[in-house]
Amino acid sequence: DLLHHTFTAEEAGVSKPHPRFFQLALERAGAEASRSIVIGDRLDNDVEPAVAAGITAVLLDRFEKVDGVPVPAASVVRSLTEFPPMLELASD
Repeated sequence: DLLHHTFTAEEAGVSKPHPRFFQLALERAGAEASRSIVIGDRLDNDVEPAVAAGITAVLLDRFEKVDGVPVPAASVVRSLTEFPPMLELASD
């Protein structure tokens, strides 16, 4: 129930951080960028390209690597267990 859609580079035929990867993922899910969320563990490969595509990004920083590093337009969580409450707050 936590994930509505997953998408792989193999399915897309292109890899992240290529913008086409994110466009194809949205198309496959039938989703709008403004109503979608990308969760990733890399700024350069997940968060920054998602934000550039107009998608809300959440950085999964399990090992606290980004303390003191700016994360533009993204939330940071240390565990996926933090994510569902964020969704509830966003839907209020």
